[in-house]
Amino acid sequence: MASYFAEQTACVVGEKLMEKNGWKLGQTVTLNGTIYPGEWPLTISEVYRATNPAFGDETMFFHFKYLEQKGMGGSGQVGVYVLDLTSSERSAAIAQQVDAMFENSSASTRTESEQAFQAGFVSMYGNVPFVLNVIGLAVVFAILGIAANTMMMAMRERTTEFGVLKTLGFSDGTVFGMVLAEAAIITVGGGILGALLAKLVVTGATTGFLPPLTIYWSSVALGIGIATVIGAVSGLIPAFQASRLRIVDALRRVD
Repeated sequence: MASYFAEQTACVVGEKLMEKNGWKLGQTVTLNGTIYPGEWPLTISEVYRATNPAFGDETMFFHFKYLEQKGMGGSGQVGVYVLDLTSSERSAAIAQQVDAMFENSSASTRTESEQAFQAGFVSMYGNVPFVLNVIGLAVVFAILGIAANTMMMAMRERTTEFGVLKTLGFSDGTVFGMVLAEAAIITVGGGILGALLAKLVVTGATTGFLPPLTIYWSSVALGIGIATVIGAVSGLIPAFQASRLRIVDALRRVD
C-alpha cells in the first residue's frame, strides 16, 4: 500500500473488476468522467480481495484529494461518510445526533444504516420486491403444473402395476401413500439440489452498482419447504385415483 499513499493518481482495484477488464498490477487506466467530466488516469497500485461477499470485488478506490482538486476545484464537498460503530445498539441514537448537528446548516445530513442506504438505490429501479414475488409465484405454479402432469402421466402408464399391487394385498391407503411419497421424493430432491446450488453459486454474484447477491440458509430452507408442499399437492390427485382404482379395471389393460 506504500505506493498507493505515495501517488495521488494511484488506485486500489477489486480482483474481479481487474480480471473482467483484463487489467494488470501497475497498469495505468483512464476513466471518462460523467458527473466530473474529463479523462481521469489512474495507476493500479494494489488489488484487494473481499473477505465479506457483501462488500464485493468489483470496486475501484482512489484518493479523494485527486477528485477534489481535479473535479471539484478544491471545494472539498463530500457526498457520503461511512461511520464504523463500536456498538450497533447505539446506531439509532448516533444517527439522530449526527443529523441534529447539521440540521440548520446549508448541507444537512441524512444518516441511515447501510441496509437502508442500499434499499434506497434498489427502490429507484421500481417495486423490485413486488416483481420478484410475482415471478416467484409464477415459477411455483408452473412447477406445480409440471409436477402434477408428470405424476398423472406416470399413474396412467402404471395402471396395471397398481392393479397387481392390489391383487397381492396392498390396501388402498398403502397405494395412496406410495404414489404421494414418490411425488414428494421427486420434488423434494429437486428442491434440495436447486436450493443448495443457488446457495453455492449465486451467493456473492455481483449485480453492477447494487450490492452482491446473498442467499441465506433461511431462504434455502424455505425453498425446500415449498418443494415439499409442491410434491404433496401434485401427488394428491394421482394418489387418490390410484387408491380408488378397481383391480378388474386395472388388469383389463394387461396385454
